[in-house]
Amino acid sequence: MSLHIEVSPLEGYLRVQVTGRCSFPDANPVFVRILEAASEHEARRVMVDCIHVEGSPSTMERYWRAVFAAKEYSAFLARGVSSGIRFAYVAKTSAIHPDKFGETVAVNRGIDVRVFDCADEAMRWLEGYAMA
Repeated sequence: MSLHIEVSPLEGYLRVQVTGRCSFPDANPVFVRILEAASEHEARRVMVDCIHVEGSPSTMERYWRAVFAAKEYSAFLARGVSSGIRFAYVAKTSAIHPDKFGETVAVNRGIDVRVFDCADEAMRWLEGYAMA
């Protein structure tokens, strides 16, 4: 796998640093690992920092990644592992689809996620999530 992740449980949220070259097959296991880490650390808020990831997925790759993520997330919730997680992804502006297509696909399939090009904005959004 050409993507690497580092998980850091911090006060109030889980920070996941992703680095490396992004290819379509590598992204799916990374999301599964993020879900596992969220479960392990009982995190309800997750910031995924992809600023140092190289490459930009095609529109179809964005679609299929979001569909995969929604399917895995739904299965994760069905197992009773968590009652819900909010995800904030931070990426280079050049890697974010102008219409945030992948975000829209994931949100439409039940994931509470937003994509940002600024870590401070992502943190403000995560901090606005009421912990039930």
